[in-house]
Amino acid sequence: MRLLFVKFNRDRLPQFQISTAIYKEGNTKKVVKKPLTEEAVHHIQAMSESYKTLKRSYFNCSIVPSTMLGTEIQFPFIEGNSFDSLMFEAVFNRDQSLFLSHLERFYNFLRSLGVSAKRFPEHKDYLSDLNMEIKRPYECLDVSNVDLTFENVIINQAGDHTVIDYEWVFQQAVPIQYLLYRSLHLFFWKYRDYTTGFLKIEEIYPKYNINEEDIQLFNEMEEAFQAYVMGKTKAFSIAPQYRKNQKTLDELINEINHKNVQLEQLKKECEASQMVIEQLKKDKLAFEYDNNRLKLKLDANVSAKEQLKDELKKAEKTILQNDLVIKEFKHVIKEQVQKIEIMDRFSHNITKFNVLLKQVSNQHQTPFSKGKVVYLKYPGLKGHIEELKAKISSLMYELEVNRQKIEASNEEKQEILNELQNYQLLQEEYQNLRFDHEDLKKIHHQCHIDNQGLEEILKALTVEWEYLKKKHHQYIEQTKQELQSKTDEINRLESMHHAKSYELDALKKQLIDRER
Repeated sequence: MRLLFVKFNRDRLPQFQISTAIYKEGNTKKVVKKPLTEEAVHHIQAMSESYKTLKRSYFNCSIVPSTMLGTEIQFPFIEGNSFDSLMFEAVFNRDQSLFLSHLERFYNFLRSLGVSAKRFPEHKDYLSDLNMEIKRPYECLDVSNVDLTFENVIINQAGDHTVIDYEWVFQQAVPIQYLLYRSLHLFFWKYRDYTTGFLKIEEIYPKYNINEEDIQLFNEMEEAFQAYVMGKTKAFSIAPQYRKNQKTLDELINEINHKNVQLEQLKKECEASQMVIEQLKKDKLAFEYDNNRLKLKLDANVSAKEQLKDELKKAEKTILQNDLVIKEFKHVIKEQVQKIEIMDRFSHNITKFNVLLKQVSNQHQTPFSKGKVVYLKYPGLKGHIEELKAKISSLMYELEVNRQKIEASNEEKQEILNELQNYQLLQEEYQNLRFDHEDLKKIHHQCHIDNQGLEEILKALTVEWEYLKKKHHQYIEQTKQELQSKTDEINRLESMHHAKSYELDALKKQLIDRER
């Protein structure tokens, strides 16, 4: 159950101090009146009896039913338009004819309740101290509901009337002109900022047969009613020094509009802060994306660096092995060169040996041989020569093989030189990658610093956003409380002002009488 409205009447005498609240539960609303003092319990109970009395006494209307629950009384909330709201709409639209039409309808409603012509022969209840002489009869209700004002009569869509308040019901006849007079005074005071320049209340009285004597009588009746409710000394009224500064409706509207402007400004600032936060979040995501991309590139470079390190180690190992092979080849080549030199010398000696052999053959040729060459027979010479020829052939073959090996060695040497060049290129590429790696490390470090800065800015903006949200919420709650407080104060002053208004009219009349 949610509380929609509450009003405390503490400026009355203790036996009349009550609270009025409106609650909503689901789609149903209800009005609850509770006593604020022990003495006021009887006043709450009297309302239940007043319902029965009005139900028997008033015609052509409905009386809102009530239910007693302990010391409190409950009423259903009646939907519809009150005379007060219809008449204010006419004033707001500056439509005098519509206003007077609603007023005539209200007066006819009062008459339809059941009136009779009386002179007030009885002075009882709150009118017991009334000293004024009543000179003419009035149309009276035998049972008076003093608070039968524009606010307390609701008209539904079918045009039926419902009386929603019967707190002040007396077995005392009162003129319906008094009820009309009282309702007009409350209305013109309540909407004084709008009724100024619209219609003068003095212009309305003659239409309903209300003259100066009637006004004086009604003022005294109202003063007697206020004294009955609040006490003659008004001891429970709030002293002026403790009252809040009162503001007119226009001032309240201007203040509300100003606060609405401030509220809209706060909303715009909150929206701007939210946009900045969203943009920072996007920037953070972009930085995180770039950071992750740089991390991946850095990891790839680290992997490539490790791979190059492995390749360099392999290349260094291969170079060491090649150095050993080159040294061995150099040694082999040196031996082969020496062998070639020996073979060259040996070949030269063989050539010389063949020449000598021919010379020897020529010297041992005899004249008896008849042109045939006759060689001297040296034991084993032929075999030795064949053996030398075979060795020469073997050495020549070995020489050719060594030459081929030397050519192959040269090719391997060239391959090793090419690998050395590749190794140098790998070293240069490794050096470049190392420089890139250092640059990436610097960029990654700077991104990390920027990311931390953005996170701090985001945190600060988030804290500021939460503060603005809290401040905004507090401001709304404070504004609601202020508006509720001002509404309660206005309602309270509405019920008090008519008393002051009547006192002022009485003082004016006394001054006029003294001047006469």
